[in-house]
Amino acid sequence: MSSNRVGIQDNADATGGSWERQVLEAVRGIRYGSVEVVIHDARIVQIERREKVRLEVTSRRSPEDRGGKSQL
Repeated sequence: MSSNRVGIQDNADATGGSWERQVLEAVRGIRYGSVEVVIHDARIVQIERREKVRLEVTSRRSPEDRGGKSQL
């Protein structure tokens, strides 16, 4: 899992960026994960992006195949 902080701006800057755009940028491209918006005194102060990497399971083995005991 990785966590990236994205810079925050309360108002649009010279390039036309805004906190709305920054939230959308943080969300863009995530397949599994979350975006957290932190607010203090009614102002957005931080945006955190956490992305999870899911690994494919190639096959599922029964407990007997893994050396475990079957419950009967």
